[in-house]
Amino acid sequence: MLTPQQKTEFGRYLRELREAAGKSLRDVQRECQISPGYLSLIEGGQRNPPNPEFLKKLARYYGATAAEVLRRAGRLEEPDEVDLELDRLRRAYDYVIGDQRFRSGNSLSSEPTPDVMRFVVEMYQRFTGLNLLDERPASPTPPADPE
Repeated sequence: MLTPQQKTEFGRYLRELREAAGKSLRDVQRECQISPGYLSLIEGGQRNPPNPEFLKKLARYYGATAAEVLRRAGRLEEPDEVDLELDRLRRAYDYVIGDQRFRSGNSLSSEPTPDVMRFVVEMYQRFTGLNLLDERPASPTPPADPE
């Protein structure tokens, strides 16, 4: 459980992430299934952060690292190598899925396993020549649609 000061700091951080991603409270409600009122209370420092799985979902939606969001929420002291590798894989996978040149055939009905994510990223790397897993861009933006 966080102190009132820590809840306020985390809420401010979460709001900054949301605003930097250009998302409204309603956008987050639609995509992440969280009440805008509840999220507003968290951002205002009036509620504790949600569970770790939901924080990971928010981190992906905002384009942030799950390890950093969890650490700031008091849910993770020091990320281990497995967490960091999975986070790096998730960011690379999200980059690939966000590439507008590959619109068809890139939707799954459920959350992909790490093996599926790695396969998709490796195929993308072979096709494009990009190395997404070794290089860690701060905030990769998929290439624009070449229309």
